[in-house]
Amino acid sequence: MFGVSEKVFTVYEKPEAAEPTERVQLLREGFSFWAFSFGGLWLLAQRQWLLLAGYAAVVVVLGALTAGLRLPEMSALLLQVWVQLMFGFHAYDLQGWLFQRRGYRLTGVVVAPDEIAAERRYYDVAT
Repeated sequence: MFGVSEKVFTVYEKPEAAEPTERVQLLREGFSFWAFSFGGLWLLAQRQWLLLAGYAAVVVVLGALTAGLRLPEMSALLLQVWVQLMFGFHAYDLQGWLFQRRGYRLTGVVVAPDEIAAERRYYDVAT
């Protein structure tokens, strides 16, 4: 009961992938602390160029908006923290959206302690 915590992974599959290792992608669900904390750097590390461009646009527009409206510093800070918090909650959803744009299909959900166990469970059920 108080053992290893379980995590939820969504499985994206691209049947026509040339490499077997590229055929299935597992994506962890939930809050991403690293995306919340480092935003653009996290996207850069994930090589998510389209999302990085959108993130940069949101940050620039947010900065211009807070300066144009002459919001107090605390309000501007709270608005930035809110945007980062939303990004932390939706970072994996945005990655899933990019997978679907690249031709992957959402084929399942797996609950496991880590990604390796999730992949093993997925293949056990799929075969």
